[in-house]
Amino acid sequence: MQQCKVTFHKHSCFQVEDDRCIFLFDWYDETPPVLDGSKMIYMFNSHKHADHYNPCLLELANQYENIRFIWSREIKMPKEDSRFLAVKRRDSYNIDGPVPFQVETLESTDIGVAFLIQYDGRVIYHAGDLNWWSWSGERDSWNRSMEARFKQIMQHLEGKVIDLAFVPLDPRQEERFCWGFDYFLEHTRSGCVFPMHMWEQPDTVKQWKALPQSEPYRQIVMEPQYYGQQFDMKFE
Repeated sequence: MQQCKVTFHKHSCFQVEDDRCIFLFDWYDETPPVLDGSKMIYMFNSHKHADHYNPCLLELANQYENIRFIWSREIKMPKEDSRFLAVKRRDSYNIDGPVPFQVETLESTDIGVAFLIQYDGRVIYHAGDLNWWSWSGERDSWNRSMEARFKQIMQHLEGKVIDLAFVPLDPRQEERFCWGFDYFLEHTRSGCVFPMHMWEQPDTVKQWKALPQSEPYRQIVMEPQYYGQQFDMKFE
């Protein structure tokens, strides 16, 4: 994959598309997406929360022949349709077909999985709800446990080269909104990172870029501002 187009749809929903296939992550709008059926379509859903998945996606199985569904296993899916793959945490899967690739799943700090995809010489990461969740209203013991769990999971990504990443930057966490985002940047070798899970507050990215610790990473962090925004990506 020398180049691709990334489309920001909403919240944590992003589409990665090249001349052969479409990867669509965490679509949750109540209306199914309209896609290019001449390409292989891969629907990734990290978990069943209503801001990451919608049952309307089942309709796509009847609309597109060249489609595969790669869903966290707690999502209900038809068992008789081989195009649906139920994935579990801490596992890897080889996706065969005209566009083969490998998917590895990481444990989430919420429910479901994060996806690490090796496709055509590139690595794509979508975190789902894997994040350093810390809240001012929670007990210190809960926050410490969450920190330890997040850092333990992130050991799997330590120093890893990731070409394209989608990572939470959640303004609801107040002054802690960037703890997980910063940790990811500091502990991976990422080429391009899209903040997500911003709850319709796109200025969250500008808020982060105004912080001193963002300085080494500002050039690689994109700024999704509106639904349907497209980014043309080229890789060396």
